[in-house]
Amino acid sequence: MLNIDKKPENTPFRQQRMLAWTPTYGTGGSVCCFVSLAAWMIPVGAVMLVASRDIDRVEIRYDNHEDLMDCPWVKGGVNERCFDYPCEQNAGLECSKQQSCGMVANLPPHCPRSMVNLTLDEIRAAGSSDCDPHCTASVNFTVTETITGPVFIYYKLEKFWQNHRVYVDSRSELQLSGGGSAGSCPPYLHPGTRSNDTWCQEMTSNATWEGYECDELPFYHGSVKQVGALVYAPCGLSAWSRFNDSFTIVKEDGDVLCDGDAPEGVCTKDDISWKSDRDYRYSAPKMTDSTFKNGGFQAELDSFFDGTNLSSKLTPVTRVENITVPYLYHGWYLFEPYHKIPSQLDEDLMVWNKVAMLNKFYKLYRKINSDIPPGTYRVDIKHRFDMSPFGGRKYFVLSTAKWMGAKNEFMAILLMTLGSLCFTVAVMMLVHYICYNKEREEILKEWVQVLIDRAETSRGSGEGQPLGGTRKARARSIRLDASAGASQ
Repeated sequence: MLNIDKKPENTPFRQQRMLAWTPTYGTGGSVCCFVSLAAWMIPVGAVMLVASRDIDRVEIRYDNHEDLMDCPWVKGGVNERCFDYPCEQNAGLECSKQQSCGMVANLPPHCPRSMVNLTLDEIRAAGSSDCDPHCTASVNFTVTETITGPVFIYYKLEKFWQNHRVYVDSRSELQLSGGGSAGSCPPYLHPGTRSNDTWCQEMTSNATWEGYECDELPFYHGSVKQVGALVYAPCGLSAWSRFNDSFTIVKEDGDVLCDGDAPEGVCTKDDISWKSDRDYRYSAPKMTDSTFKNGGFQAELDSFFDGTNLSSKLTPVTRVENITVPYLYHGWYLFEPYHKIPSQLDEDLMVWNKVAMLNKFYKLYRKINSDIPPGTYRVDIKHRFDMSPFGGRKYFVLSTAKWMGAKNEFMAILLMTLGSLCFTVAVMMLVHYICYNKEREEILKEWVQVLIDRAETSRGSGEGQPLGGTRKARARSIRLDASAGASQ
């Protein structure tokens, strides 16, 4: 027997008797839809295209400049230990002149190239502003018409995948916001933990440090600790790989329009990052005994070397002979001479940390809050960011901006293309409707006659219900049924 208790409730919802509306799009409605889309897409796209082409822009590729093509951090790129030896043939250490040169060859004489067994004065001298390994190049460009300010300076990179999962994960949002623990952001969380660090292994193989791993080198901070107990602030690959090329724009008469390393006057780096980043996302690092930040431990080490406050200050176990001293003193990444840890409050770092979706991207570098008159200008480039190992490309970009942002014709062309496509579809549907309308009317008439005959036969034989209502209502019902049948 049927179990009545399991019968669903007799409601429209449970018995599937609810009213439903299934719209049927006719030719007229569809044509109107497509035409209306085309009516706003094409004009908006045209306006955006005109605005984009009205933006002044100068774009110069410079990584292929003859003065920069052969200038890696260490020429040859693989044998990093060659940084430590003179720029000359040294067969015993297997460091050729080509391997030992590169950016380091451009250092002034008073800047140490070797970070081993330095005196205190030599360590301090390494922090001077002119001790900056780089290669230089100059490129001229011409401005034919006045560029109305503000003018924005960008750098453009190609073949650099910022959105790689490992790269994105290698940072600590908590640390960047001024929180405590850095969490996990390898491989640049603790000094000396970088994988495959052949340079570090070479340095720790001498008699003094034999048996030590890179992160086991000792220092003193109240008690003997290992350098691997320190925490980079900020940590991670993103901060370590921050773009650090710089640009200086010089006028034809020799006056400097914008010095990227020391912006002043109309040239500024203020507000190049998002306001939310400056106000909320980035703060000074929380200071602990293990925080290794921009600036290093210069004050503590100076106090030690001057013979004061010995008990509470960070000091190397073996004074100057400790190979970690130059890096701790100046705030450099361990065993990467002159590579400074960036400041968490640096707006260049905030801009760099905005992950780009594609491997070709622009990032804001500086702003010039004045007009640039016509004339010939020179951009002096300091090349520090080496992309040659993976074939990357670098560009200097000077551009203005409109209401739609910087120069970008992609969205304008996309809107115009889609609008044209919508208009074409609307025209095709309209032509099809006009050409086949007569045939459609003939089919409808045949269906109407079939339905009328079927209704009359059913009424005459007494099967079914007679057609009620007025003649007009019956005709309308028949036409609706006929239209449905014809559409099938």
